[in-house]
Amino acid sequence: MFSFRSFAHGAASATLEGWTKQKVAPGDLRVDEFLEQFEFARVTEEMSRVFDAIDRDNGVLIGTPERLVGILTPMDFLRYLHHVASPFVMVSEIELALRALIRIALTEEQLVGSAKRSLSSAYGGEDKVPTALEEMTFDNYQSLVSHGDTWKELEPVFGGTRTRASAKLKEVGEIRNDLFHFKREITLQDHETLAGHRNWLLNKIKQAEGHRKIEVRP
Repeated sequence: MFSFRSFAHGAASATLEGWTKQKVAPGDLRVDEFLEQFEFARVTEEMSRVFDAIDRDNGVLIGTPERLVGILTPMDFLRYLHHVASPFVMVSEIELALRALIRIALTEEQLVGSAKRSLSSAYGGEDKVPTALEEMTFDNYQSLVSHGDTWKELEPVFGGTRTRASAKLKEVGEIRNDLFHFKREITLQDHETLAGHRNWLLNKIKQAEGHRKIEVRP
């Protein structure tokens, strides 16, 4: 391999006095005097096998010495992991933001009452209904927001209309279901939808917290 790093290592291997004695500058030499050896990895190998090599050399060769397929770099790893992980992270942020908004809008007593009203039919009775947000599913959150009686308390923090808020959460729920059950590959449009709805919820939290600060001012 020839790179900026291999050239810099080769050029630094001699002092200025040494280069002067040789009557040559590093740029006058052949490329093969500045090569370094990279490890090869087959396309079927586990990625963990090349972690040490890619950390040490900042890259690894994919294929064999007879047939080079490509070069794997740390940035390739980063882009791949970001592509895989970012939808899960955004869904997590959406769920946590949703919980935060519901907590801002409802007292514990109101939450228990709302849960029993909106979830009892799905659980076969009020006694089986989860009443803590941490025990609820995303579908439960959707039901809370979509319920007419609960929306009266939620509307001041969510804003807009109940149908619009429900539609946003339905979109998130569908993508979340496909994502968590690996039904299909998440598209760029899905990424944009998740990011947009996450930002919408985070903005609502900022607005609600801003209103609360104004209200408590003396």
